[in-house]
Amino acid sequence: MDSDPSEPPQLQEYRQREAHFSGEINRLETTSRRYSNLRLAIFLIGIASVVLIPKSGVFWILSSAAFLLFLAVAFVAAAVRHQTVEDRLHESREMARRNGEGAARVARDWKHLPNRLVPAELAFKSLAVDLDMFGRASLFQLVCTANTWEGRNSLAQALVDGIDPHSLEGRQAAIQELAPKLEFRQLLECATVPLRDFAGPSDALFTPLQVDSTRLRQRLRRWFCVASPLGVISLVALNLAGLVPTWPCGMLIVLNFVASLWWGRKIRKDLKSAISADQAVGHFIHAFRRVAAESLSSPDLVILQGLSKEALNKMRRLESLVSLSRLPSLPIPGFGLCLNLLLLWNLHLAMAFEKWWKENGENFSRWLRSVGNLEAICSFASLLHDNPKWCFPHFATDDRIVAEGLGHPMIPETMRIDNEVSVGPRGRILMVTGSNMSGKTTLLRAIGINVLLAKAGGPVCSESLELPWVQVVTSMRATDSVTDGVSLFMAELASIKAVIAAAQRATHEGAGLVLYLLDEVLLGTNIDERQVITRRLIQNLLHQRAIGAMSTHDLSLLHYAELASSCDKIHFRETFVTSNGKLEMTFDYRIRAGEAESRNAVALLRHIDLESL
Repeated sequence: MDSDPSEPPQLQEYRQREAHFSGEINRLETTSRRYSNLRLAIFLIGIASVVLIPKSGVFWILSSAAFLLFLAVAFVAAAVRHQTVEDRLHESREMARRNGEGAARVARDWKHLPNRLVPAELAFKSLAVDLDMFGRASLFQLVCTANTWEGRNSLAQALVDGIDPHSLEGRQAAIQELAPKLEFRQLLECATVPLRDFAGPSDALFTPLQVDSTRLRQRLRRWFCVASPLGVISLVALNLAGLVPTWPCGMLIVLNFVASLWWGRKIRKDLKSAISADQAVGHFIHAFRRVAAESLSSPDLVILQGLSKEALNKMRRLESLVSLSRLPSLPIPGFGLCLNLLLLWNLHLAMAFEKWWKENGENFSRWLRSVGNLEAICSFASLLHDNPKWCFPHFATDDRIVAEGLGHPMIPETMRIDNEVSVGPRGRILMVTGSNMSGKTTLLRAIGINVLLAKAGGPVCSESLELPWVQVVTSMRATDSVTDGVSLFMAELASIKAVIAAAQRATHEGAGLVLYLLDEVLLGTNIDERQVITRRLIQNLLHQRAIGAMSTHDLSLLHYAELASSCDKIHFRETFVTSNGKLEMTFDYRIRAGEAESRNAVALLRHIDLESL
């Protein structure tokens, strides 16, 4: 497959891998069809042999039995091999999809990226809405490769709230180690992809396995469940040897029937529902097996690998119990009844499930979270792999954010314009001006999103970024609500109140630092009142433990005596050119010092053919 040399190397890599696995799919599909035909042929030969081979004579009978036995062995061997091919085919299909999604991430092709579910309490936070953190064409959609609820929740929490600052170094080391391990990350993703659409904690998938054996908890009943099957087996053996009559064995079987019926009614329902958890057990065991087999060295990954090995050993036993719970349901007439009459099968399984949960229940959620934490790290590792020019930030005690080559993560590298940006120190505000569509809001979001990526321990879309540990608060996308009776102005005031409250809280506590990002505030009121309130807002923030940036079209704000000396002024500019007799606008999205010197609202009217207004 020829690649375009102008494409990013990572995009070429994903497309080459997708083509490779597509070829594997074609080859394995052909092999699978051959095994299907082979199994059908063996079956038909078996039927024909039963019909055509003579039934008289010892020689023919023995020959027929031997031949049928050979066909049965051949059929089983073909079935086992066919299943292996089908498993590889399924994995190749998933790997092809993973690489297709990887190419879509590099190209920022949002329509071909899955929009994974996140907890609603995070998705609808004002910060998340203002900075496009969740939903279509969002930061989460770009970063997340996690499939389990634990992985999605861990990643979402890290992006919104950050991680423990003391864990940053370990998280970054883990991300750097996993970034080149593309095959491992994709195989882990394949193992958990069936869990992608589950909207709650994965513990709920295993609830059917928590069989209630309350009626069996009395010691006498437990002794009976153990002694009775041994007694039945012993009496049957003695009866066959002619040492005891039949009736003691029959009485014990009747007693087993009564006990199974009396104690096991609810247990039977629980065991039938336990079968539904079989796939979830298999998916997590597959994930634990992948992690346990990988060579990992960074401390955070070694800890997660240790939990995976522990979980793998324990959950194999759980998988065996689920498999054993299927036996009474086999399509063999009377088989399940015999198991319960002779061995009290369901009662023993109930006690085995209860024992497993008693021994491992406290650790179970911890094992599932370990998979989620690893998925979150893998998500950031994929982000670093796909964007090798991005860097890890440096956290300092200074109250300034200084970035070189800062860009918006959701814009493709081939289209993104990066800028040098400085926000702070305390007592100063970065005022961003410029005409419509020039890039003011995009810059504010780029600052906020990269700070959140930094606090989550991930790489940032910048050549270098130095920043303090800050709490990000925003007022950028307030909306009115007819149903709640909230006007645009009241919604904006509520948003601004949250910004001020965060800054005042940091000041009152004498610790922490707030980063505020304000985009064209108070558009829901008249210009005179907007100017008064905005000036008061800025003055208040300048005296708090806060640094920040604000975009505005109101250039008069930059000239008030109480504000002018505290403003760092930057602006964006547009260029007008005439093409085929028509005025066209272009934007270079480059930051320039000072305030904006042009406006383009009227030009935009002409641009969309509304110059008649």
